[in-house]
Amino acid sequence: MRDPDNTTPDPAAVPRFAPVVDSDNGDNGFRPPDEEFDRGLLRAIGIIAALGALIAVLLLPPISILDRGDDGGSGIVTRARDSMPTLPDGLIAMSALYDIEVPEDLAGAATLSVRLSEENVPAEHLAFYSYDGEQWTRLGSASVATGGRIASGDVESVPATIAVLYRAAFARSLGLIIAPGASPDAAATSASIVSVIAATPLTDTDEPGLVTAQPAALDAARATASANAATGTTGTDIYLGVSAPAGAAAEIIDLILATPARVETHIEQVVQAALVASADGVHLDYGHVDGARRDAFSAFVGALSEALAARQLGLVVTVPTPLTSDAPDSGAYDWSALSAAAGALWLRPPAGPDGYYDRLEAALAARQAQGADLGSVWLVLNRHSTERSAEGLEALSLREALTRASIIRARFDDGITPGSPVTVTGVNINENDDDSGMRWDETAHAVTFDYGARGGPRTVWVENRFSAAFRLDLARRFGLGGVVVDPAATDETLPDIWNTVSTFVEDGSVRRELPYGPYLHPGWLNSAGAIEGGESGVAVWRAPDELGVYDITLVVSDGVVFIGQQIALRVSEIQQEPQPAATPEATATLEATATPEPTATATPEPAASPAPTPSPTPTPSPTPEPTPSPTPTPSPTPSPTPSPSPTPSPTPSGPPGPAGN
Repeated sequence: MRDPDNTTPDPAAVPRFAPVVDSDNGDNGFRPPDEEFDRGLLRAIGIIAALGALIAVLLLPPISILDRGDDGGSGIVTRARDSMPTLPDGLIAMSALYDIEVPEDLAGAATLSVRLSEENVPAEHLAFYSYDGEQWTRLGSASVATGGRIASGDVESVPATIAVLYRAAFARSLGLIIAPGASPDAAATSASIVSVIAATPLTDTDEPGLVTAQPAALDAARATASANAATGTTGTDIYLGVSAPAGAAAEIIDLILATPARVETHIEQVVQAALVASADGVHLDYGHVDGARRDAFSAFVGALSEALAARQLGLVVTVPTPLTSDAPDSGAYDWSALSAAAGALWLRPPAGPDGYYDRLEAALAARQAQGADLGSVWLVLNRHSTERSAEGLEALSLREALTRASIIRARFDDGITPGSPVTVTGVNINENDDDSGMRWDETAHAVTFDYGARGGPRTVWVENRFSAAFRLDLARRFGLGGVVVDPAATDETLPDIWNTVSTFVEDGSVRRELPYGPYLHPGWLNSAGAIEGGESGVAVWRAPDELGVYDITLVVSDGVVFIGQQIALRVSEIQQEPQPAATPEATATLEATATPEPTATATPEPAASPAPTPSPTPTPSPTPEPTPSPTPTPSPTPSPTPSPSPTPSPTPSGPPGPAGN
């Protein structure tokens, strides 16, 4: 529950009623008893709305690019070119290159079907590409039924040209980190390593070095990899992740490294755990090693690598961002020694987004100057958002972050009568109350909002495909060999960044974009009456002349996903006793799911949209991205100096939103 002093929402508070999704008739499916409305009480219900579900009039229909000429009278004209422009290395054409003409009054996302010109097209690693006369740009994954001649997939907007291309070689490597018993997200194709974090050194023992592992923890991931291999997908190795226990990590690792006997015991335990789990290798994630154990840790990793290699098992090691970037001997992680022993170093960035780039770029530049092979370094990309407060840093899901931004409260002294004004406030985005509102942080390169000035300042940084692109661009500039997504299992509360990641892995490119500015402004929906103002996080709802119960919804967005909370107010002729401001319960977990890439499906701001309906919209299943027969993943050659980044696409002056940047 949010209190009047603007302190943090109670994390234990959950909605007492299930949220509604994508409504359009103003009825949220819930009406509490009348006596509760007589007291001016508002119930919180979460509503997740893809922008395309709010306003759908401009959506394009599915487009079949199968023959030359007009597509079924829609005004969309497609023509196949007689020749194919030169393709980048690693890409093979599976269709002709088509020019597309789209009427100006049609905008938004579309599902495309393109006729293939080749037979026996691989089922994996197909994608739609566009050509602008100088370069090819990946639009998104495409799929084809076994033995079929039509490739289908979704695009954020219809391009001027399109072709179906097959990726035969990859520019970067992809790693995934998942929990025990989980499987990677179906959209996370092309991974060479999946680490299942399922083992840890024991802490409650007099024999440091013993390891406990969860039985059958790798089975689901291994089954997925086997099924993919049967269809010709590039081989994926399943690694046993061994992670130091939180809280006691530094102490237990220090005890293990203190004597050769304990190190030997620990190596035997790790190798045995990997063999029992039928793993293809080990991912060592000991992020709390005492700097005084630098040489001992390097020696331990070298010995573990040899023991695993004797059993034909691989090894990757997580390294944290160095605390001191300009001191070659800082910390316990000797990158040169560790990369010589391990197949790859998985670099975990700083936890605080505001210092992400300063620390990470300085550290990479220093290691590069020392001669470290940055081609063996893979950047870990965390899908969680972050909140900073006086208590420290807290990881949030995307849904949790936007739920905190969408808490709504109504203020009125007496009962609500026809035509009377009611002040409705976005509690955590009220710019008139020293909150910042949703904005783009030029330092963290992420959508952020500050709130809680009177109850203790808090900052939330939202992780989504926009922030992920800037992080991947850093990896590109320093020539890092790959990227690791953590966590990588299916989770609809986390952002969909897979197309951005796949583009980077496949061709090494990344497109930095800024969110469409108006989408960061709060939107207000009302089932009747009128909304006045609201862009600063505070609006006035003018009650209608008719008596009844009406819904007010505050909708916020990170530029990709739209989430809101809704309150219900009764308009009555009877003056009521003054009541304190009613506050909805903070939605800590919403049951509904957001469309992975909703912003591409419409153009207007959410405030102009009709109100939601009680019927949930099913979440579309992600289209699995094709994968070819096994191909060695090349390691990129590190650049002697980081290459410059192009200026990110500016915020457009109007819709179609983020996809049009």
